[in-house]
Amino acid sequence: MLNSLTRILHETCRILTRGTHTKPDRSGDLVVTKIIDSEIIKELLSNSKTEEQTEPSKTEAKTCESSPKIQFKIGMIAPAGSGKTSLISAICSEVQERLTSEPLEFWPVGTKTQEAMQRAFSAFNAAINNPKNLFLVPKLSTTTELLEYQFAVTIPKTGQEIGFSILDYPGQYLGSSEFSHKITPYLLESVALFVPISSDILMYWNDTTGLPGNMENNAAANYMLDCDNIKLVIRNWISRKKEIGAPAQLFFVPIKCEKYFNDNGGDIDDHEKLINAVKTRYIEPLKMTPEEKSLIQTNIYCVDTYGVVELLNIDAVKAKNKEGYEQLTLESKFIRRIHLDKKRRSKNAYELLISILKYQIENRFKIQEDKTLRLKKKSDEFAKEAQQIRFRHQVAKIQAEIQKRKDSYSFFGPFWYTFFRNEELERLEREANNTGNQLKSAEEVAKSVFNEYQLNKQECDALKNAVDILTKLLKSMPIRQHLIK
Repeated sequence: MLNSLTRILHETCRILTRGTHTKPDRSGDLVVTKIIDSEIIKELLSNSKTEEQTEPSKTEAKTCESSPKIQFKIGMIAPAGSGKTSLISAICSEVQERLTSEPLEFWPVGTKTQEAMQRAFSAFNAAINNPKNLFLVPKLSTTTELLEYQFAVTIPKTGQEIGFSILDYPGQYLGSSEFSHKITPYLLESVALFVPISSDILMYWNDTTGLPGNMENNAAANYMLDCDNIKLVIRNWISRKKEIGAPAQLFFVPIKCEKYFNDNGGDIDDHEKLINAVKTRYIEPLKMTPEEKSLIQTNIYCVDTYGVVELLNIDAVKAKNKEGYEQLTLESKFIRRIHLDKKRRSKNAYELLISILKYQIENRFKIQEDKTLRLKKKSDEFAKEAQQIRFRHQVAKIQAEIQKRKDSYSFFGPFWYTFFRNEELERLEREANNTGNQLKSAEEVAKSVFNEYQLNKQECDALKNAVDILTKLLKSMPIRQHLIK
């Protein structure tokens, strides 16, 4: 193509040559210089300027009126009485408390979520105001139906709006056909999976394992933890993420941890024992491969659900199981810490949520960054192609105009030009029209791709700023947060 364009330019120069001029160069040799009729060139180029389009400027690109909303689901897997609802209320309570001084906004979305949170807060207030200073956790209502909690978070500084949901359900569904039909589809779509763990029951199981005379109570603790069914669900979830290549987060969340930490009003520090019990009973049996570990970020986040209570004792009582048979079960009793006020003091639930938000926005940022780079390369390619077509269009117009002038200056003059248009002129005019249409189409495509690139770049910048904000908010708690590698 370059050679053909060169020949066209040489022919154009030959036609436009008005004369020659001979003069010596610096070495003394005579050089013949062609004199081009500049007036013709100026006239031709001025006629084509109105059809030329320059590369779209940033001001021409559409502005991003609002950052796209990020939506995701969080799944939970736990048996009845493990504290799924309590964990959700702890997250809501601590986040609302902490965000009064943070650059984020958080709120429950929809009447059902707001009413459910209000019931949970009212149940806590009723339990904490027991005249004997006992905190009767069983008094908190057990979930009897499916409820998808909806929440929203905004980062005003960047305009990011994040919506997420958490599905709560009756723990009796675990291991049943209802779980497969009603819960599993939601879990497989979830980008994060919570495994709430009753730390009191787990530690009781850990302390009684292998002790003579405690086999029945240990079996009761094992039954209440229901680790085998939990393992099957988690393995299914991991396999699905591996199948589609989707990065995700897995959180093992021991709750009601007040007795095992001394950083929130307690006197005993037994967190290492609790962490090891979680690893032994939940994480090691999963036997995750290196590929799965690289795809699934596995964490242990220990949460004080209430903060103002402490485990008093655990009693073994007879109760009916989910099959309707009488079975030994364990009942935990908590007492209020009288040296503290009655205000809820949840701990590490806020960090749990911020960790998920940061992870999701980071993934979105990586995707948008790759897309933006591809669009930039694509935009440059289309702009270059449009420039080449513009050059061919200008050459074709110049040649057509030259041919017109040649015909009009011929022996028969305008008469020949009017009645006997030659084929060469028609061909040149068709080429000029065709390249003009190609140029218009190419510039439209180039502008469209450039605008898309600008929009993606704006979102990419907003996501990066959001990640920076969340990174500053995510407080590290080494004794409560453990990344499993």
